[in-house]
Amino acid sequence: MAWLGLNLWLVLAGGAVGLALGFALFHIAKPGGGDAKLIAAMGLLLGPVGIIILLFWTALFGGVLALITMLRGQRDYACVPAITAGFVGYWVMVSFR
Repeated sequence: MAWLGLNLWLVLAGGAVGLALGFALFHIAKPGGGDAKLIAAMGLLLGPVGIIILLFWTALFGGVLALITMLRGQRDYACVPAITAGFVGYWVMVSFR
């Protein structure tokens, strides 16, 4: 909580938002259950606004990953590299703030 200066309520709200978004993505977009749990854990770490920013960066990097996967002729890919790259993008953005 001290990393970003979040209080307990923001941590819990971030976890709830992360859990809800991870659950929705699990049922709609069909990533794995581990990916949904990772999004929920990132919500606890970053708070409600941070998880939205993280998912924005994850979508950007996931699009690049999907394009590379499509060009290679594959159908499925892991979402964890996109989530990790999204966290790095978030971290870089917060560091230069």
